[in-house]
Amino acid sequence: MSVDIVGSTAFKQSDSGQQSTEGQAGQLPSETWFSPIAQFYRQIELLFSEEWRIYFDVHSKIYGHSAGSAPSFWKGIGDEVVYYKEITHHQEAHICINCWINVVNKYRRILKAKYPKLDVKSAAWIAGFPVSNAEIIFRTRVEEVLEAQGGSDPVYDNAQLLIKYYNGQNDGLLRDFIDLVSILDLGLHSFRPLES
Repeated sequence: MSVDIVGSTAFKQSDSGQQSTEGQAGQLPSETWFSPIAQFYRQIELLFSEEWRIYFDVHSKIYGHSAGSAPSFWKGIGDEVVYYKEITHHQEAHICINCWINVVNKYRRILKAKYPKLDVKSAAWIAGFPVSNAEIIFRTRVEEVLEAQGGSDPVYDNAQLLIKYYNGQNDGLLRDFIDLVSILDLGLHSFRPLES
């Protein structure tokens, strides 16, 4: 699930996004565009945490469906944040997407009240593993790359790193996903929430 700020580049280049030369006492002057971006990151994670708790604690019990494991932060890509969730039952996808749509719609209202020129867009997709999609492991510290250049099989090396990752030896390892398919635009403006 991803959410991205729409209009941030124009906002950064506008008068309202230019650097503030009036630093408050004890503070350095700052780029005024950074505040809405920082608020975006913090608010999305806070809202997602709150919504997930509601769905996990309340809705899953009311409807008798397991919400499964909590979603996790995958990565930030500029003004976009992306989360992922492992789905073990189709109802988990339904619960998670409803939760995510509530998060994005709530944040949209918060953003529009403070910064009317900014908006958000969101997408979600489902990816099957290991068919059509793959997990790849990166080392986060270059000094730990030990294989001789061109001297090993990269697919085998990745499989060995995945084994280490899943066995809990993941310090210095970062998992990523490639060739994600079946992108679905959520069309947030036309979504209807679950009826109780």
